[in-house]
Amino acid sequence: MDQFRLVRLTGVPVAREQRRNERYQVRTDAYAAFGSDYAGVGKINDISLGGLSFASINHRAEMASADAVITIYLAGNGFYLLELPCKVVHGTTVHEFKRFRKAGEPIKITRCGVEFGDLQESRKEQLEVFLERYTTAGSA
Repeated sequence: MDQFRLVRLTGVPVAREQRRNERYQVRTDAYAAFGSDYAGVGKINDISLGGLSFASINHRAEMASADAVITIYLAGNGFYLLELPCKVVHGTTVHEFKRFRKAGEPIKITRCGVEFGDLQESRKEQLEVFLERYTTAGSA
């Protein structure tokens, strides 16, 4: 269904999808660790050849770094992709626990979008294996 038809049916403009790659849901517990010092660690929401989205608790300011790395790993499986080049393209607080604080600040859960940088062919192949074995098509 095209964008104009959706507007006509619903009366609400539809934002155009800007992603170039299909996103996939991870079928098992997969985690992302941002930065070489793991400034933000959280469960992966969805992933594609171009990047991923994950939820992190109280990530640090280092996540705003323009050039960084991210490690993907599976719980209990031993599969991991170590330090893929990336950059954060968005971060949104999805929940704030005002009653619970760390260093005076409320504990927050942040959804982070990360775009992969230029991947060597071998790293791209490893990512494709991950997508093939541990994901299912479609994103929420």
